[in-house]
Amino acid sequence: MKYEANSSLVLRHYIKAEKPQFCMPIEVKDTRGKLYLPFNEVKEEQINNALASKSPKGNLIRIASGTIGAPDYVWLVNVKLAPVFIRYPKHFIIIDIEAFIKERDSSPQKSLTLEKAKQIAYKIVDL
Repeated sequence: MKYEANSSLVLRHYIKAEKPQFCMPIEVKDTRGKLYLPFNEVKEEQINNALASKSPKGNLIRIASGTIGAPDYVWLVNVKLAPVFIRYPKHFIIIDIEAFIKERDSSPQKSLTLEKAKQIAYKIVDL
């Protein structure tokens, strides 16, 4: 969890700098210094939430307590992008959940390598 918390700080700086003009659910993962991320690090519940947010049915998300002033819930529907932000040692790779699933389901590997992540990335951010 500490790795993902540290990666979330990098994500915060990226979002503040880029200022995306659309809403999106974001799943943050960290490879812990490795050049691959096991596919099973992205849990089915996380995948289902991302896919629901992209659908016309929508997704009501409960915000965890602890953030002063944060709303209780967020409603996402028909979002353009539902990314997994994966922090590799020198890159933040942003991959839409549908591309992640397609790669997971078609790959003979059990992990998403940095090389393959770059090929399917929505965006690559050098650190």
